[in-house]
Amino acid sequence: YVETDPGRFEIRRVSVGPMTDKEAVIVEGLAAGETVATRGNFLIDSQMQLAGNPSLMDPSRAPSFAPGPLDLPDAKAVVLGGESGTRFDQAYQAYFEIQRAMAADAPPPPIALNALVDRLARLEALGDVPDPAQKHFGRARRSASRMDGSLQVARDAFRSVSQAMLRAAVLVRGPQTAETLQHYYCPMVPGNGGDWMQPGGEIANPYWGSEMLTCGEVVRDLSLTAPVTPDVTANDPEA
Repeated sequence: YVETDPGRFEIRRVSVGPMTDKEAVIVEGLAAGETVATRGNFLIDSQMQLAGNPSLMDPSRAPSFAPGPLDLPDAKAVVLGGESGTRFDQAYQAYFEIQRAMAADAPPPPIALNALVDRLARLEALGDVPDPAQKHFGRARRSASRMDGSLQVARDAFRSVSQAMLRAAVLVRGPQTAETLQHYYCPMVPGNGGDWMQPGGEIANPYWGSEMLTCGEVVRDLSLTAPVTPDVTANDPEA
């Protein structure tokens, strides 16, 4: 169990390497700095079962996402200026590069992945980025940190990255992404389908690559028609 927010946990699949009587090397599935539960696991698991969530005690109940495309509020994102706007666009450009690589059946380019994690971390710290958006950037960063592995590991984490960055994009935007950004969804991704973003163009499915490159549909064109004055009181769509 990995702590995603204070007092909130999620099941995480990991790959285990060499083991001793007291320690085990986690090869894939965790990022440096993440917090895992080492005590109270049965209590967490019982609470998960009561809430109808996946359980470690019942492996047949694999973690899944809500069916259908990610439901986003019909809100008008504010356009960030200065360093914040630049960092936002840089983060999403790195995301697009990763999306294109996986659609071509290649793992995330290390430079693009490092750039994505770095830009998301910077957006978490900038004062003119609303708190709700910073929380989504933090979730995206933690998930992106798990993509440094095989192509399948990257694809498994990509959905969480995409959903967090989609939620942030309905709150704030950079100048470039304000002009062109589209939400895509493929129902054939295991675990109730997968969301992702592209700046436009033909569908290039990052979850299936050449196996089903065009599986998916445009859920929503998120382009903004005109800049909006920044509003630091923007609501969190998960609130």
